[in-house]
Amino acid sequence: MSDTIGRLVLSKTAVVLVQFFNTSVTPNELLCQYETGQLVTTERACVCLPVEFTADNVSCEVFQSNVEVLSSEGILTVVADFCQLVSVEDFVHLEIMAKYCTPRDNDIPCGSITRELPTPPQQCPDIFPRPQA
Repeated sequence: MSDTIGRLVLSKTAVVLVQFFNTSVTPNELLCQYETGQLVTTERACVCLPVEFTADNVSCEVFQSNVEVLSSEGILTVVADFCQLVSVEDFVHLEIMAKYCTPRDNDIPCGSITRELPTPPQQCPDIFPRPQA
């Protein structure tokens, strides 16, 4: 990850089901309901950006939301809160210190099964250099 800071504009789209209940006479009596059109909200977030930044490097997952509809003088205001996870991905190169080893001898009797040791994998001298003999 680089230490370049970038600003993302996150856009979320939702359709909200609005329901009106009469709670004064009959508990939870549904008076009417309707769906809003598409509601769009945007916000800015600052994140660390990798050098090769594309739209494939970043993801936003909304895992919980809360919507409240407020009414005043015939105007409905929709207030939405989102719990989200914003992730930026990049390749990380790891170096692993290791020694080349061979499998231990197998002295367990196997009966009629013939035992073959696996072929050691091809080595990568740049990553796992072999000691000079």
